[in-house]
Amino acid sequence: MRRFLDDQRTHTDVIRVDERDYYVPSYRQDEHVIWGLSSMMLVELLAEGFGMPISLFQRPDGELRHHPARRMSAS
Repeated sequence: MRRFLDDQRTHTDVIRVDERDYYVPSYRQDEHVIWGLSSMMLVELLAEGFGMPISLFQRPDGELRHHPARRMSAS
């Protein structure tokens, strides 16, 4: 858990959805990579459960990897 509390991310994926950037961290834990929806839920746990100053909407320090823009479906 210390790795997450210290925010030791390997990089951050920048995903633009409907003109808004999401900064999704990627973490390595032993031979596992924690990214995508799993890391998004982890960010919520760290912010709400541990009071960490972390958000999917604030640009962090470190390496950023940009991905193609996406649109949410209207359905």
